[in-house]
Amino acid sequence: MTAAASDALTVGQRLGELCAEFRLPTLAAEFVPRVLEAGHGDLLPLLTEIFELEAGDRRERRVDRLRRASHLPPGKDLGHTR
Repeated sequence: MTAAASDALTVGQRLGELCAEFRLPTLAAEFVPRVLEAGHGDLLPLLTEIFELEAGDRRERRVDRLRRASHLPPGKDLGHTR
């Protein structure tokens, strides 16, 4: 296996993990093999970067939503004081 093929496999695995995290099982199973089969493996790093951005945005929105739902006063955090 060449280094490029190994890198594509690693990037492809991460992309599959992100698809599964987004609850897109068909995309997780089919996307990477089809992209590689079509000869567009060079797109996988870019697509993975975009999916990572989406994952980060989702995490931030989740934290914001949970923080609002907690009804903590403004400026209050969950830090412990002793």
